[in-house]
Amino acid sequence: ASAPRARWALASACALPILCAFAPRDLWSPDEPRYGRVSHEMVTTGDWLVPRFNGLRAGIAAAKGLCLGLGLTLVGVGTFDFTAYPHLRHDRPLCALVGAGRGRYGAARYSGTSCR
Repeated sequence: ASAPRARWALASACALPILCAFAPRDLWSPDEPRYGRVSHEMVTTGDWLVPRFNGLRAGIAAAKGLCLGLGLTLVGVGTFDFTAYPHLRHDRPLCALVGAGRGRYGAARYSGTSCR
């Protein structure tokens, strides 16, 4: 009777630090489904090298990490400029709105036909 009790105590002692490490992580937070979506897109597209979220977001992060690690310069177009560009042909003020996660949004104003 003491051997099963000792095994249970050892298993509990080993599991306790692991479970405590996961305690501060909220698995139901608004950002958690994004990680599942990245995995889903990797399986769907068959591209296991560059993770994607909505086809672009995680790919940019991967490119930034690779360029930083290799000491290369990365030149790109900002999300706001990319979002606003198709609508700049109208000569009216424009406000680009981009979701920033957790119910927050970022905005940029444009006037006329120029980006900035």
